[in-house]
Amino acid sequence: MAAVLMHGQCLSLGLNVAALVNAFSTLTDTSSTLLLGTAGTCQEQVRNEKECLDEVVETRTWHLYTSRKYTFSKKQRFRSQQLAPGADGIAVSKTHFSSGRERYAFDCTEVACEVKGFRLVAKKSRAEKKLRFHERIAKTQSAAQAMADCFNKRLQSCFDSPQPALLLHFVPCAIYEVDEVSRSGGRAWFLVEPLLEGRFCKWNNNAGGVRKNIGVTVRIGTSELCIDDVTQAFSHFSYERSNHSALICDMQGIWNAVDGFSLTDPVIHHVGCNRKHRADTDFGGAGIDSFLATHKCSTLCQMLKLPFIEPRLSKHKQHTFESVLRRHQAY
Repeated sequence: MAAVLMHGQCLSLGLNVAALVNAFSTLTDTSSTLLLGTAGTCQEQVRNEKECLDEVVETRTWHLYTSRKYTFSKKQRFRSQQLAPGADGIAVSKTHFSSGRERYAFDCTEVACEVKGFRLVAKKSRAEKKLRFHERIAKTQSAAQAMADCFNKRLQSCFDSPQPALLLHFVPCAIYEVDEVSRSGGRAWFLVEPLLEGRFCKWNNNAGGVRKNIGVTVRIGTSELCIDDVTQAFSHFSYERSNHSALICDMQGIWNAVDGFSLTDPVIHHVGCNRKHRADTDFGGAGIDSFLATHKCSTLCQMLKLPFIEPRLSKHKQHTFESVLRRHQAY
């Protein structure tokens, strides 16, 4: 078992993904205080040595692995990355706390004898999948962040002052390769990312579904914008920015007025991509049709100068919205 010592470096994380990137890449443990922010405020959680030593990563409830870590760069390449100084591997809860179409989500942290890092989430495929499965997901998340950078830049150009509440960020992720004798080849992989703490929402899915979650409006100049419209506008933006060749959806994560949106697990529908090369959640042209069939352009779409979309079926005639719904329900 691995005893837990004090959390490290004092960081005002809030829900700001830039801070999460820094925390995720360093994971250093140097003091007994961690500042965690919720909805733009910070709660100081002081853990004294006795409390920390009472926390133990028990092998009854956690799997302990020796591990190697890889990240996916913006240049679309994987690179090896060091664990936290002195860390030997990771601890992954034996019980998942959530599940999706393709993966289970587990509590996770880096460990080294008597050291525990920041709270993470480990995502493992429902079926035994190879490294390529996790590489594709990491690549999707990286591509979504690149599109979010373009969206944020366009968004900020529409206003006289910064509007952090409207900005979108996708959390950084890394792939951990672990030794597991029960698996073929003696190895297994987890896709790991920082834990998002707060009210988790899903604004749209990959079959055209749309949900209003926040219900908050912000006044900017003479305009009132609904926060729930931002994610829909981003999906619309991704369709136009890609010259109608792709669309990013399945927008889910957390939001607050200080840091904006922190998102995870996006889906990208690709047009013209061979089905066997696509993820199970990538419905291709049919998935794009499903978005176009239900999307209602908002004030934000107009401000971003996005072409008006009338809710309808698009030019991808070989697919129907009903077929997408049937396929989605079959999952």
